[in-house]
Amino acid sequence: MYDGAASKATVGQVLARLPRIVRRIGHLAWSADRTATVAVVVLQLASAAMMAFGLMASVAVLRELFAEGPTPERVRAAIPQLLVVVGFLSARALLEAGVAVAQARVTPKIRTALECEFLTLTAHVRLEVVDDADWHDEAYRANDRGLFYARQIVGQVVSLAAALLGLVGTAGVLGVLHPALLPLLLLSVLPVGAAAVRTARARFHSFKRWNTLQRRVRVFSWLLLERDAAAELRSDTAQGALLKEHHRLTARIAEEDTRLGVSSAGLTLAGRAVGGIGTGITYTALGAMLVAGWLPLAAGAGAVLAIQAAQSTLTRLVDVSHMVYEHAMWVDDLLAFQERCRALQPRRSGLPAPETVKAITLNDVSFTYPGKETPALNGISMTLHAGQTVAFVGVNGSGKSTCARLLAGLYEPQDGGTVRWDGVDVLDLDAESLQARVGCVLQDGGTVRWDGVDVLDLDAESLQARVGCVLQDGGTVRWDGVDVLDLDAESLQARVGCVLQDPVRFPFSALANLTVSRGTLTEADPQRALDAARASGAEQVIAGLPGRWEALLSKRFRGGQELSAGQWAKVAVARGLYKNAPVLLLDEPTASMDPRAEHAVYEAVLRDNPRPDQITVLISHRLASVVACDRIFVFDAGRITESGTHQELMGLDGEYASMFTLQAAGYRAEAEETA
Repeated sequence: MYDGAASKATVGQVLARLPRIVRRIGHLAWSADRTATVAVVVLQLASAAMMAFGLMASVAVLRELFAEGPTPERVRAAIPQLLVVVGFLSARALLEAGVAVAQARVTPKIRTALECEFLTLTAHVRLEVVDDADWHDEAYRANDRGLFYARQIVGQVVSLAAALLGLVGTAGVLGVLHPALLPLLLLSVLPVGAAAVRTARARFHSFKRWNTLQRRVRVFSWLLLERDAAAELRSDTAQGALLKEHHRLTARIAEEDTRLGVSSAGLTLAGRAVGGIGTGITYTALGAMLVAGWLPLAAGAGAVLAIQAAQSTLTRLVDVSHMVYEHAMWVDDLLAFQERCRALQPRRSGLPAPETVKAITLNDVSFTYPGKETPALNGISMTLHAGQTVAFVGVNGSGKSTCARLLAGLYEPQDGGTVRWDGVDVLDLDAESLQARVGCVLQDGGTVRWDGVDVLDLDAESLQARVGCVLQDGGTVRWDGVDVLDLDAESLQARVGCVLQDPVRFPFSALANLTVSRGTLTEADPQRALDAARASGAEQVIAGLPGRWEALLSKRFRGGQELSAGQWAKVAVARGLYKNAPVLLLDEPTASMDPRAEHAVYEAVLRDNPRPDQITVLISHRLASVVACDRIFVFDAGRITESGTHQELMGLDGEYASMFTLQAAGYRAEAEETA
């Protein structure tokens, strides 16, 4: 989106945007470390002053050297001024070291603050946001580019300020020597600056092409190195194909690098040639001024030094300006993404969720995933009671897992419609700020309609009363009669233990893999951990590990241990049990277990240790495991088509009976073949 933006900008556009960029970076630096920020500014100003004073002192040295009289006397007379020059240069070196130290203090703090804020915001956005591919694109762009350039831009702004102050100081010296020298400065340095602009543009265009290729190269590099892909890569003997594609891409990158190098060399040569002509004109004009007596010889020599310094400084100024301009756009993109994420956070202002729950009621609940037209749930209603074990069954995509996530507070009910302001869902906007704008929405010539009625034709107060709750009539989820939309979202999620079919394989210790369910990696209840491991079958897995509970469960790290998919499933079940929540959701938790392990888990979790204060929801395709559940809900195309006990559903001779009979017939056929 922003690649090559600076390469398309004119010098005027870059200069016009720089003050805003510097203010933004200055605000970040000020927030991170005020003392270090002040130190950078003060020391950089002082360093620029030392540079200007050093040039003036150099002119004084030349004045003494070009004065009349014997050479030894002129040299002796110049020594004090020469010492002054040395003093200014030494002071400048110390000041620049101070700038580097202060910058080293503030830059990591800015990087840390931005990265922590980025991860905090993205880790807490509502779950349905994570399902949005556009949000993922923005997140990876902000992470890959925004955070990367945010780490560099402070130093670039400091370099920009140094170059600008150095140029101002040099121009000031020339103005003191003779005002007519200032136009000569532009004549000698503008060609060099123009060449720098062209070179920067070529570099950014090249970077855009190279970056696209490099992202693809990373994919192949990852596949060639990643442990999880190693076995299949070798069994398919696919290494050659991947290496061939990797070589093709890297060859194109090398060609691009060569093309850029040749192009840059040509631009640099052209710039130096034109700059040389400008420098020749400048020196000719200087000679004419010396002959005419407008300028003493010593001042002319000082002017040569100042013009040379200005050429170098201006080249650096143009180069850094383009980098700051380009990189600041990525930092702006990062900050804009973070601002969007703030509007997508879960509710934190509601009532805390109850420690226990007697009943959860879903009433006419609907839910549609972002970017989808067909609802995943459409008018679901049910009531679950503490002490019950219920099962959700149905084909893939029927809505079972979506309903479970609504129960857990990970999703919120919808009515399938949205109200958008400039494309933004009103539920993603601050309600009070939105209400404040109702009644003036047509000032830009647009319209907002509710059920086809222009909002300007509605009573403003009655309209405002509905802003922020326009989707609540699409269904409700209630915990003991309290709408989940009135509860703090994260406290609600903390009351639900989830065990998923593909659990996260945390690269932590065995114990931390359990305790993470209660939001900690360092604190544990030993008895609770042992009970959870026994009930899930994970106790034997952990007992066989070197270091037992302290064993690191990842072969990516030295000393790490590898678990099979079935062993990980047992650890995941133990993790859900360790949470000890009033609601336990088991979403295909035993899909990767062998039959004995699966039977043991269901016996321990569902039958041997029933909790009168817990609602247990089991999602399973293996219908033999749901026979003993208190109630079974059959899902199809987002709706509940059947519900009841196993016996009741078999008596209906409907979809459940058909699926159960089909699976049972398969098991009988296998048993007969074995016999």
